[in-house]
Amino acid sequence: MHELSQSYERSLYSHGRIPYIVLKATLKWQSRSISRHCFFLI
Repeated sequence: MHELSQSYERSLYSHGRIPYIVLKATLKWQSRSISRHCFFLI
């Protein structure tokens, strides 16, 4: 289990900044949709 997480972190670092940018964009889009859902819930 611990070795799996280490290899996962290593693969993240080896891929560089592009997945980080994609992740940030995805999080921004998700937070926008989540805030919209919260607005409907309120």
